[in-house]
Amino acid sequence: MKVLSYIYMVLVVTVFCSCGAKNSAANASEPEKPQLYTDSKVEFELGELVGAISKSQLSKSFNWFRDGYGEYVVDTTTMSQVKPYLEGVQVKLFMGTWCSDSQREVPHFFKIMDAVNFHDIEIIGVDESKTTPQGTEKLYDVINVPTFIFLKDGQEINRMVEFPWDTLEKDMLAIFTTTDYKNPYAE
Repeated sequence: MKVLSYIYMVLVVTVFCSCGAKNSAANASEPEKPQLYTDSKVEFELGELVGAISKSQLSKSFNWFRDGYGEYVVDTTTMSQVKPYLEGVQVKLFMGTWCSDSQREVPHFFKIMDAVNFHDIEIIGVDESKTTPQGTEKLYDVINVPTFIFLKDGQEINRMVEFPWDTLEKDMLAIFTTTDYKNPYAE
């Protein structure tokens, strides 16, 4: 009974704080670092990272990032084929720290890119409405997260949206070596 009372209290606090976090995050110039409350089995995250985010913030703030990054095994064979194509490429990554797809794919993506020493990645956090205070998501027509946009000379090459068709590595290879790659939401 004591455990149920504790869970109920945490849920009430989470709902109350989440509503306040959305309003304050929209008005703040710098995203707030989420507060983490942990018991032995559950991590409660109050707040969202919205706007510009660093990999360091993700790593320091979220167990799901550290765990996903640590557990992922990179397909080095495929990435050795992708690496030459990354010269001059920039990646814009739109994600939600609240989003289960982002929590699954983003740590894996960073492990992959670290394996080929690629670091030209701009991370933009969206709120649960998939918006940012600056409206950056509108400039790039982001409707689902995570969205990985590959750019060269400021022009979009292609994008992966929400999940890969095959693996992140193989989808990247298809983006750079074929003209028929389409993300699951492309028309």
